[in-house]
Amino acid sequence: MPLFMNEKLVVSPPPADLKPDEYVFYCSQTGEIYRGFESYFNRILLLKSCVWQCTATGRQGLTYQEALERELASSATLKNFPETLIRPVLFIVGLTSRSTLSAVTSDVYSFVSDHYFIGEDVEYTGARGRRYVYPPYLFIYFSKSGVVKSIEWSPEKEKYFEEFPFNEVIARQGQTTSEEWLGSLRYGIKPYDECKEGSVEERILPGREIVYVDAPLVMWLLFVGHLPLIILCNCLQESTVESYNIGGTEWKDLFNGPLPVFPANPLKSNATDDDDSSECTIIGEKTEEIEIEEEYEDNDDSEVYIIDREKERNRQLASSLIQEARELNVKLGDDLEKRIKRGSKVTDAECNMVRAMIRRAKNERKESDRLRRRQDRELLLEWRKSRDDLLCDDHKPFPIFPTVSLPDGISSERFGDCMSLLEFIHSYADMLNVTDFFPDNFSLTQLYMALFDKRPTGAFANLLCMLLERIFVLQTEEDGDEEDEERMEEAAVALENSEIVNKFYSSHVDFATKMSELTRDIHGELSCLSARYLPLDGYTLTEVLRVYFIVSGYFTGSKNARFRYLSRGGFKCFDDQAFQFVLSHHDFVDRLKTESVYEFSPSDRLDVLTVLRDQLLTFTAFRVRLDRNLERVRNLRVQMRHMCVLDSRFEKEATTARFRLSAKEKSNSNNATVEPEPSYDKRMLEATRKLQRLIAKPMQDPSCSLQATVSTVKDSARSLLNNVLFEKLEVAEIDFVRKLQRQYLQDCCQAMVEELFELMGKCGILGGRDRAFRHYWLCRSVGALLVEDYDPVIGSCFEATSLEKVSKGQDNIDGEMEMRRSLLVCSGRKDTCPVHGADNRRPRWTFINNVELFDLLMKRLNPRGMREMDLIEILDFFRSQIERMLQVANPVLSNVPTLDSNELDSSEDTVEHQLKSRFEEMSNRLQDSRMTYFVEESGAEEKTSEREPAETSANGDQMEIVKDGAWYAGALLKLADSIDPKYIENPVVGEIILHEGTDGEEITQEVYRMEKWKMSLSDARTYSSVLLHLATLENCIIWQKSLSQMRCRVCRRKGNTTTFAFCSECERPFHLTCLKPALEKVPGPSWTCKQCSKVVADLPDAQANNVKAIPGEANKNAAEDHQSAEMDHSPESYPNCSICFLEVTYRKHLIACSSCTASFHTKCASVKKSEVNVSLWKCAQCAATPAEERSKEDVKVSRSGRVLKRPKSISFGGFTSQNGSTANTEEGFHSSGNDSDGTVITRRRSNGMEQATENSVTERCNLLLSLLHSHADSWPFLTPVSKKIAPDYYKIIRSPMDLSTVAKKFDSGAYERFGEMVNDIEQIFNNCYLYNESTAEVYGCGERLQQFFCEQLTSLHLSTTDLLKPSKRRRTTLRS
Repeated sequence: MPLFMNEKLVVSPPPADLKPDEYVFYCSQTGEIYRGFESYFNRILLLKSCVWQCTATGRQGLTYQEALERELASSATLKNFPETLIRPVLFIVGLTSRSTLSAVTSDVYSFVSDHYFIGEDVEYTGARGRRYVYPPYLFIYFSKSGVVKSIEWSPEKEKYFEEFPFNEVIARQGQTTSEEWLGSLRYGIKPYDECKEGSVEERILPGREIVYVDAPLVMWLLFVGHLPLIILCNCLQESTVESYNIGGTEWKDLFNGPLPVFPANPLKSNATDDDDSSECTIIGEKTEEIEIEEEYEDNDDSEVYIIDREKERNRQLASSLIQEARELNVKLGDDLEKRIKRGSKVTDAECNMVRAMIRRAKNERKESDRLRRRQDRELLLEWRKSRDDLLCDDHKPFPIFPTVSLPDGISSERFGDCMSLLEFIHSYADMLNVTDFFPDNFSLTQLYMALFDKRPTGAFANLLCMLLERIFVLQTEEDGDEEDEERMEEAAVALENSEIVNKFYSSHVDFATKMSELTRDIHGELSCLSARYLPLDGYTLTEVLRVYFIVSGYFTGSKNARFRYLSRGGFKCFDDQAFQFVLSHHDFVDRLKTESVYEFSPSDRLDVLTVLRDQLLTFTAFRVRLDRNLERVRNLRVQMRHMCVLDSRFEKEATTARFRLSAKEKSNSNNATVEPEPSYDKRMLEATRKLQRLIAKPMQDPSCSLQATVSTVKDSARSLLNNVLFEKLEVAEIDFVRKLQRQYLQDCCQAMVEELFELMGKCGILGGRDRAFRHYWLCRSVGALLVEDYDPVIGSCFEATSLEKVSKGQDNIDGEMEMRRSLLVCSGRKDTCPVHGADNRRPRWTFINNVELFDLLMKRLNPRGMREMDLIEILDFFRSQIERMLQVANPVLSNVPTLDSNELDSSEDTVEHQLKSRFEEMSNRLQDSRMTYFVEESGAEEKTSEREPAETSANGDQMEIVKDGAWYAGALLKLADSIDPKYIENPVVGEIILHEGTDGEEITQEVYRMEKWKMSLSDARTYSSVLLHLATLENCIIWQKSLSQMRCRVCRRKGNTTTFAFCSECERPFHLTCLKPALEKVPGPSWTCKQCSKVVADLPDAQANNVKAIPGEANKNAAEDHQSAEMDHSPESYPNCSICFLEVTYRKHLIACSSCTASFHTKCASVKKSEVNVSLWKCAQCAATPAEERSKEDVKVSRSGRVLKRPKSISFGGFTSQNGSTANTEEGFHSSGNDSDGTVITRRRSNGMEQATENSVTERCNLLLSLLHSHADSWPFLTPVSKKIAPDYYKIIRSPMDLSTVAKKFDSGAYERFGEMVNDIEQIFNNCYLYNESTAEVYGCGERLQQFFCEQLTSLHLSTTDLLKPSKRRRTTLRS
């Protein structure tokens, strides 16, 4: 049966209570039955493992089935082995003295192949080709002519051989010496009856040749392969000796010849055997003394063989034998010892007796040594087995490592987090853009500074900004915005196991989502961007960090949640590290609301940095980098193993080629027949020849280095080293190529190890653990091997470590406990154990920073322990890299850097100074740009310090006010209130429900951004929060309307406060030199231009007073006349806003009233085109005026009677004609104009329109769509916008539309009235203006196509109230 760990397999019997219908697992190889799958699986795994040993052949590394098949094959072969040969072969095996099995089989085969034994069947071929089988008796001749394999027979005996029944054959001996015996043996065959008649003389008779056929030798070849069954270390097994009675067998019973002598090659032993080479013994349980001399009595008149011996022994030989006998403690007898002392002559018989006694003593000693060596080997194997380190008994004391010096405020428990963060930054420096924040690279010294630095521009601020910026970039790429609350229920249904329906986290996720929406409403820009777009610097860092932690974990929608779940390893919104950190640290956000992040302790700072680092590692970019590194590590390991296999294959091929070359040379010298060369692959043959040409010069030039030759071969013919035919090379070339291959493979492996060390450093290298469960970390960032003496799970004391083998070399250590502390081994008691004890009094962090200490550690580690064995393997594998790393170790581990006192000062003064300077800068900028409300000259001259509130003490003295964040928030709120609303982007960000009406409808009120901004600002308590609100306010101000962007109303050029004069009525700027007469200095705030002065002068006094009382109403009408006059003379005229009186240069910012001719900025009117119906929108004045009072004011003219132009835009209530007037469709199609005296004339529509009404409305709509499609500027609007071309298009445009969609809806009958189709076409142009810049090509295409669309509406006479009849509708095809 096969053996596993030198033990046979124990087959488990089937369960006794097994039921017939029970479901079981059956193992067919062993016939076992198992109820549990785990036991069955373990048995199958064991049987399939290559851990079994064949008991027949001794081969190891086999599966159970392979070993069993080999044993069965061996048993079948041995059954066919002749029984008559077993005893002779086993007897001869006992006579050998070899150390290897191959040598034993060679000796036995060399003897058995030329000899026959008594009792063996023989077979020969007669003269006529007949085959005869003879009984087991041979007739043997000895001569000096050599071994004879053929016999000459006499013709006279041919008849006799045919008729005589060859039933018996006898064996006879001839006289020959032992030295001539092996080479002078020949066989003769004679009938037994003829031998009885008389002696037979040896003679050669002429006749025909009879060829001898040696059949038993074929069986011997099979027997040699299975010799391990009965041989063990050149000895016979006891069971074999007993079975075949080898101990009671003598040589004369097997063969009538001299005892064979084999060359001695024993196992390695200190004993020397001088005379043992000439004698052979059978090793086993045989105790009989081997006879030195035997007398053979010839009773059958047969020949007798005699072994020649020397007659005399000289005294020196006798003395050496006696000396050897004394060394072996052999008792020679009293009589012999006395004669030896007297110097008497020792006879040959006595020498032979002494030699026999010496041989017996040697055999006994060998047997005892063999048993002792076997026991030692077994003990050594048991001792070398891997085990727990604390169970080993041959430990060496560890060297003392220096302790890591830590600055005050950083505990040893947090030093691991510091190193983890440092290694992370070093590993992903390219992805974090470290050089942008730390040009000199980030080191441990800078990390220490970051944990204590309080400057807004210091290391801590840069480190936080670096991590946050990278998080914001990745969130922009991988995360979306928060989902609308009304769509959350749909998303929850669509997404299985959604995070928003989690029982524990759903309320927190909902809160984070609402806070994200609120942040977008307060601090977002026009597109309402998320919190990740907040302005981030060292001054706003605290508030940005607070907002970021509040909104972390918001719900991003079902689509994005599914993407994150698949690409980020099942990530959900409540898996966000910042979200979990807020839940576990409830006071963190509250601290940031009232306290600066620079006031945090080093431990709190580490918590924040660790959270941001962990959050970065969850993003796909970092996960992909880590997965690629790990995959590359696995591939490198496979390639290195392949290199080792390749080198072994090369060595075998080279060795075979050398052997064949030597054999070829011998055959050539012997003039033997030359074997034909085999056929080779042409490519390999060509590569070999090319390699020969490459190495010819380096072989002849001894100055050429091997490394240079390798580089030459590798660069020119890299694949040649893998395709070499060594048979075509000479011996010198083979040796040189092997050197090249070894050098090449060594260089490749070294490069792989370097890359492996680099990749594993990025993934984190844990060198391993030692016997005391200490961790060894390879930290490239500090160039040292850190040792952490901490493991949360180390178990408890089990057994005290034995100190028997280590106490001998530790004489200088007093006490057992001191020895255990130096060895770091277990004492068996937890209170005093240096390993498992709680109070081990060792520093947690130590380090190795030099090569000498590292080498000493490698010598002290124990390779028998499981943990230290793995540690030795890793450290030895990267030994060269570690030694190179230790040569540039960072001294900061032993010497803590001193921190500058300026870096430890509070940052509040610096942040306050920054806030004050930016506050004053913005205030001055607003005043210079004339964006604040005008005040009296005396009020304008007041200083800011005079407006600051002051407190009075009890004695009446004024006290200096402490200006905290709340005070600056109040000042900023006052500054925001002083800004003219027309200069602030204040869109509607939401609505609130006031109450429910009588008809069930909800009465809502719109909420503007500035209202939420002011509410948020009132809660600000830190300078950072105020700075963030200040930055938001600065972004909301329309600086394009500032003084620096205004143009003179005369020369149309820009200017500044020193060259501009502002009219107090129309608020228009004028250059001082452009006025007539020119002004020398800037006038006061009550100055008015000539136009406004003339208008006010022409009005009655009461009306003029009203105009002065309402600024902007009177100058509005005056400005209209001035504007209309200027439009006629300027080369490029733009409509002016009726609120701010500035030109509306961008069409997407323009909206016109459907009742009057007034134009407005969308921002000034506080509307969005995408939210209102532009054709029906009315300004505030027209909406407040009844329709009957407004009917006469459909066409507004100036005081001079000139019709005021309005912007070219689509009017849903009417259509713009070519002269700019508007016709209302509700009153019919009219064209309005003006005559010479300025009166408004209303005309009937023309005959062309009357004819157009006869055509079908559907046909005109089809014609309109065809015209739009064929226009040259319609190419951007034919098909929907592709996400590949504009990825962010659908994030900005909520209602996408294009001409193909309009055509499809028109063909499918989705439009009931023509006005619905006009709304969709208008949406195309609104989307174009909203997404594109005014300088873009697509923007110009939209303007030109919209103008063409307005013209076609007029020419085709289409009305928004026209009904579209499906029956008359035909399909319109838009070809793109």
